[in-house]
Amino acid sequence: MPFNLLSTDLEHYRTETVQEGLNYLKVEVPDYWNVRKRALEILRYVSKLEHIPHLPHWKKDAEAARVLAGAVENDHG
Repeated sequence: MPFNLLSTDLEHYRTETVQEGLNYLKVEVPDYWNVRKRALEILRYVSKLEHIPHLPHWKKDAEAARVLAGAVENDHG
């Protein structure tokens, strides 16, 4: 289950390169390949918070989620 995506506050993904963030996910999310689709859905959901005016405190996390979602989507092993 990709709960690590939210529990880390996406700090790791904001401070590292996209590839390092993707590698981190592969190590930290148990059974990454089987939950990849669910992880992508969570990242896409969080990325939508970037455009909500009354949630400015989510802007950086949302941007990190958007970038990481792109990496996860294009990760085919």
